[in-house]
Amino acid sequence: MLHREQILGLLLAALALVGFFSSGSAWGQVVYSAWPQQTPPAFVVVPFVDAHTGGEDTSLLITNTGLSYDLCADIYLFTTDGTMIGCCACPVKENGLLTMSVNNLTQNTLVGAPTTGVIKILSSTDCDAADPLLSPGLKIYQRSLYVSSAPSPVVPVPDTPLSMLEFVGLERQCTAIQQSGNNGSGICSCPASPVGNPG
Repeated sequence: MLHREQILGLLLAALALVGFFSSGSAWGQVVYSAWPQQTPPAFVVVPFVDAHTGGEDTSLLITNTGLSYDLCADIYLFTTDGTMIGCCACPVKENGLLTMSVNNLTQNTLVGAPTTGVIKILSSTDCDAADPLLSPGLKIYQRSLYVSSAPSPVVPVPDTPLSMLEFVGLERQCTAIQQSGNNGSGICSCPASPVGNPG
């Protein structure tokens, strides 16, 4: 039989647990409520048009600021209706530059070579687009190769807020593509020799 002091101790412990969970301090609630602050500002969304039409190509220039040493650009390709049709991860050396042709990047999707769509890029450390470990440090720029026969300017792509729902969706959809075994289609390819520091 419990003594009065033991009963009082159990009641106080129960009240403490109620306060812990109701205040938003449960593990899942902590992660979710703090997600916007924890997410690195290294997520961009880039639309593309007129790809694979024989006209001018567009380049994505992905730089590594050196904030987190060597990084990876986790890349996700979508149709205009929001269906993921490809994903891959490309290394970017510390202080390095990765230049990617949109035509080359989008030539091996689940629907062939789309002319219009959306590219999403995450900054991570593990080069696994299906299970990225987020880390800040990438900056992305966009450039159409030629406009009116003259080189066009390099334009920075602004960072976009990343929600937990979006992050999980990218992981799951990319995993499904990787596991589908579509003779390699849906896996975009990286340039052979990214520029950066040796080693």
